[in-house]
Amino acid sequence: MIIPLRESERDREGLARVDGERSGNLLSQQDASWEARVNREREPAYRSWLMLRLLEEGFVSVREAIYSGAERCEISPLTSRRYLQKMVSPSGPCAIVDNRVVVKPEHWAHLSQGGE
Repeated sequence: MIIPLRESERDREGLARVDGERSGNLLSQQDASWEARVNREREPAYRSWLMLRLLEEGFVSVREAIYSGAERCEISPLTSRRYLQKMVSPSGPCAIVDNRVVVKPEHWAHLSQGGE
């Protein structure tokens, strides 16, 4: 399930297009490397937070995964939505069922062995 991006969210984030342009200007190399560094720190934090919640509760609403995850990991809701989209992709450990994020059954064995 793709979680659509509303145009207002794109505007609020200052994203003109997905291809690397922001407000009509190309991202500088310095901005791109800063964003990559932040992403390397925040994405693992988001993934760990969500997987822990799923282990504790069994499921998390999509809304909670986006907005509580953004708050807890100090990222924008747009960024948490993108991280969630990766996690519920065919290769990811999670799925969305009835507007709830759950761990895929085939991933439980991996978790019980200490992996994420």
